Amino acid sequence: MAGIKGAVSLRIQFHWGYSVKEPIFTASQPPFRIPPQSTLIGALSYPISVRKRPEIEGEVSEAIQTLKLCPWVTYRFLDADPSQLIETMDINRVSLSLGVRSEHLNPRTLWGIQPHGKIYAPSSEMEVVYFTRDPDFVGERAWGIVRVGTKESLVSVEEVEVREVSPVDSEEIEILHLTPLDIVTSPYGSYMIVRLPELRPEWYELRLGRGIDYKRYILPLNSVRVSLKDAVALRDSAGNHYALPRGLIGNA
Repeated sequence: MAGIKGAVSLRIQFHWGYSVKEPIFTASQPPFRIPPQSTLIGALSYPISVRKRPEIEGEVSEAIQTLKLCPWVTYRFLDADPSQLIETMDINRVSLSLGVRSEHLNPRTLWGIQPHGKIYAPSSEMEVVYFTRDPDFVGERAWGIVRVGTKESLVSVEEVEVREVSPVDSEEIEILHLTPLDIVTSPYGSYMIVRLPELRPEWYELRLGRGIDYKRYILPLNSVRVSLKDAVALRDSAGNHYALPRGLIGNA
């Protein structure tokens, strides 16, 4: 399995819910109904960076170091049906002067109204699983996660468990966690298909003109049987099965 040495499972509880805004939008800021994988990489980056600031020469975000440490992350909701989550748009008064040159500022247009999207899921719990090169280090730092999404999207880490992982020699497995749709076939069970940004290190580089690459994921609502297509099957010491991109395992 190349560089992946184990997995760290977290049980987190949302205080009121979360807000992860879709990129590119300006006037309106709709939320992702479920968090992208990059949001969970960012959530772990905070407790890592505040304890020991990593070297980021030539890179824009400290999160890219966390992505190198944890090449894959997935999750599942434990006590909430993600298809029934409540989405709202709060009306906010915001400054419109950011990024505007001083000679172009107009006192009449310094402020504007923007709807900001939020997902309400008070006290709901989620299991997050990081596949990592250093399980003990990640397991220690994971207790310091305080938010998933914006700074107001507070969470409590209720439990952290370091798990061993091993490959599974099977063409079919049953999954419980978020999985890219293009690496499996013939899903059987109750699930959602969601559209999220692909987890890629390029997002943490500063390049002009780069668009956002989205892909479709399966989010199981209960156990879903799938056939492997371009995936490697792993099993953790708790007995859960996962399908990870084959190329990721080869490059980890």
